[in-house]
Amino acid sequence: EVSLPNSQISAESIDGKEMRYLLKVSNIGLLGNVRGVSFATWSEKGGQDDLVWYAGHKNADGNWETTIDIQDHKTAGTYEVDVYYTLANGVMKGLGSTFFEVSVPSMTTSIENYNEEKGTFEVVVRDIGSPSGIDRVQVPVWCASDQSDIRWYGAEKQSDGSYKAKVSIANHNFAIGTYQVHVYVTAKNGVTQGMIAGTQEVSLPDMEIIAEDTTGKEMTYKVQATNIGLLGVLKNVMFATWSEKGGQDDLVWYA
Repeated sequence: EVSLPNSQISAESIDGKEMRYLLKVSNIGLLGNVRGVSFATWSEKGGQDDLVWYAGHKNADGNWETTIDIQDHKTAGTYEVDVYYTLANGVMKGLGSTFFEVSVPSMTTSIENYNEEKGTFEVVVRDIGSPSGIDRVQVPVWCASDQSDIRWYGAEKQSDGSYKAKVSIANHNFAIGTYQVHVYVTAKNGVTQGMIAGTQEVSLPDMEIIAEDTTGKEMTYKVQATNIGLLGVLKNVMFATWSEKGGQDDLVWYA
């Protein structure tokens, strides 16, 4: 009975940061005159949609190895590595497999400091964890049902290690209603994790419309609207005015 020699296949994170991995196979000398070794690597998520064939090289110890970058896959979870060797006559044969894990970035999120008068609120991302470190934190926010007013905010790192993005209704056509908030954290190894942060109800600021008899003689009236700055950059304001008697037969638009 003849079996393959006890070859060892390994996949180890370089520096423990889950950014680059060393794929290695040892003790394949008994397989014959090996011309090359290939490491077929993919993440289980999505099937083999990120499959990459990495060519190995022979090191001074006679073992074959290669270094891969998770940026080429950008996926968390379980990775499979299938090893193939090619003999001098061009015949390719499978040798075996190994697996390794890439962590999913973790986080907690909150929506804070809603200011009705200013039309702003803050999205705070805390407790972000990833062995490779954090590349960026993005916060997409929208109010329209078709996401036509979506805005991607880049969250900034704070002194306490959290990330914060300040949302203004001025960036969303001054929309009033329910704002949808998501958060995406991208690690330095290219892996992105999304989370629904929640919603924020946004209402109009308190505004006052008054009509005042300026002389007390019911001849001239002053009509005024206050605190409407949050509605945007206003081109003009019109006061449509009429007496209830006779419907709108005396309607006048005052600029």
